[in-house]
Amino acid sequence: MTSKPKWKRREKMLTKSDVVMPDPQPTDIVVPIMGATGAGKSMFINKLLGEGTVPVGHRLVSCTEQLKPIIVKPGDHPSLRGLSGRLVIVDTPGFDDTYVEDAEILRRISVWLAASYSDSMKLGGVIFLHEISQVRMLGTALTNTNVFRKLCGDSNMSSVILATSKWEIKEWNVCENREAELKKTFWSGMLDAGARKARFLNNKDSAWEILNLIIMRQLRQNILQIQEELVIKQKIIPDTEAARSLRISLEQALEMHRKAAADGKTTQEQIDAICREISQLKVTFRRRILAAFGGV
Repeated sequence: MTSKPKWKRREKMLTKSDVVMPDPQPTDIVVPIMGATGAGKSMFINKLLGEGTVPVGHRLVSCTEQLKPIIVKPGDHPSLRGLSGRLVIVDTPGFDDTYVEDAEILRRISVWLAASYSDSMKLGGVIFLHEISQVRMLGTALTNTNVFRKLCGDSNMSSVILATSKWEIKEWNVCENREAELKKTFWSGMLDAGARKARFLNNKDSAWEILNLIIMRQLRQNILQIQEELVIKQKIIPDTEAARSLRISLEQALEMHRKAAADGKTTQEQIDAICREISQLKVTFRRRILAAFGGV
């Protein structure tokens, strides 16, 4: 077996507040649950593993600021009995978190995934939840989708499940029409690259059907683009494709806020906050030189 490359910047990128697995095992199978705030990530996990497993926030207020790995042993559920190791379900914050800036959310997700790969944990697949009751794909929902695609990389889309949620909120035919629109537009590139779509119907059976799409696949060593960029290519986060995608979204938001400022519809404080985030995601010439010689 080829030895796993050492993540040289691990100690410099990880902070004391970052969540890492205390006892990572090479037989662990990791399944991150991703999506925007309010998409139903925590609800999905609770239906999957039991109510109260993770807290569920108000629709517009996130309860998940840090990544939370939940370990499930093979004997805990009939569907897992064929697995050789533990299942690690990871609850993740969205890129529109109530209290944490998008750049920091990207850093937290990136370093967790890089650490898990460096620790030889296997990626089983990624479940991305999108609220089907949303009228249009705008703003933060579009940012979440674009950054998610760059985190994974198109060459790894066979490991991705694109799941729609909140079907109970709208009429069924309305939801079906929106699902068809997602398939033809915003999700078309990911689906063409091998991602699969599913429906989370807010019950236990539906949650397990989605997870089984990952479990029943022939397990192989999957690696997300962000893991390859940080661990194998030894990049710094601002130099990754996900960071570039997030920076573009923030620059577009900044332009909108500056135009709104002329009409008194936004504040200088909001503009300054976006500028700070963009600054965090820029790679200066000095940082590129330091990165080339193993610094941050």
